[in-house]
Amino acid sequence: MLAQYIVDNGDGYTFVDYAGLGARPESRALLDQYLAILDLVDPAQLESGAERQAFWYNAYNAAVLRGVLDQWEGDRDWSVQMGGFAFFDFEIWSFGGVQMSLNQVEHGVIRGAFTHPSMNDVDAERREIIQERHVGIWGESEIDPRLHVALNCASYSCPNLAATAPYAFRAATLDDQLDRLARAFVNNPIKGAGPDGVSSLFLWYRPDWSKGGYDGPDDFIATYRDGGLDGASTAQFLSYDWTLNVIPE
Repeated sequence: MLAQYIVDNGDGYTFVDYAGLGARPESRALLDQYLAILDLVDPAQLESGAERQAFWYNAYNAAVLRGVLDQWEGDRDWSVQMGGFAFFDFEIWSFGGVQMSLNQVEHGVIRGAFTHPSMNDVDAERREIIQERHVGIWGESEIDPRLHVALNCASYSCPNLAATAPYAFRAATLDDQLDRLARAFVNNPIKGAGPDGVSSLFLWYRPDWSKGGYDGPDDFIATYRDGGLDGASTAQFLSYDWTLNVIPE
């Protein structure tokens, strides 16, 4: 499905053919079936942390696609930032039998940021499950900041959805997939790093970039960017463009 509906324009962006996806009942049914399967799977039963990472990255991205289909209704001016970014706070997604919002998946399960506002009203039972699922991904290790290039928020400034095989994350290829996405992101001056600044993700999640063996945003950028920090203005941050990543007409 991703291979069919993700389009790389060759200009630094990948877009989603939401109209094509929404117009084909068999494709919508496939997406719904996939999300239903994720609800039946207990992530704790997966064999490795890499499998659990892949599970949650795919779950988040699939839910974002489905959420856009539910809300955008063909309006190219629609964006996930409308209504104060409520798109990310609807507790309408169920994974492994637990109801969650996209923010709770990203910031709770994946990042382990349990003081994030999305976690404030989570009851004790669900909070414990979310914490257990976070530990299930990372164990005693720190989070991998490459998670930020794995998640796509349906907006221009987000790291791109992969436009080449294998598209969806898989445990066996995860490390290579994350490296490729990290390189693509920081080598993109529109999104990641260039003479006009670096992505606001490096500002918003500054502590994350000092984990997983990296020594802050500059080190992460230098690790994956051709030429290191040369020509990248790391002291300023690019304005984040929340325009919907719908395929241009």
